[in-house]
Amino acid sequence: MSIDICLMVGQGVSSYKNRKVVRDTLLKMGLSNKKLKSKNPLDWKLYTLIEVCSNAGWLPDLETHDFVFSPKNISHTLRNTRNLVHPGMHVKRNAPLALGEEQFKDTKSAYALVSRRLSWPNNQIQQTADASAD
Repeated sequence: MSIDICLMVGQGVSSYKNRKVVRDTLLKMGLSNKKLKSKNPLDWKLYTLIEVCSNAGWLPDLETHDFVFSPKNISHTLRNTRNLVHPGMHVKRNAPLALGEEQFKDTKSAYALVSRRLSWPNNQIQQTADASAD
């Protein structure tokens, strides 16, 4: 799911009208504020958002003549696909591994390329720091 969709879902979940539905759904799912770590749906993990929306009945199955589509399953498939390229997930999965010098140089070069292409505001700071570190 794109960030825009996540924000829309999060805002929908947090709207006043839906608060009771969300509270009841969270109780039914056995999710307390302590387990969620935040009352704000915008801070929830994508997995939790999908599950809450599904259990609240906001992701009903879509039926055609030949197929039944499950938005919940499609959402989880998209989440898993996102996790393939998500940098935080990559670090979690590969945390025990150490980077060799070549891998570090490749990673640093990729970061520099992406950073320049995205025109991040901290480019000047990063370029200066890289220049002094070499």
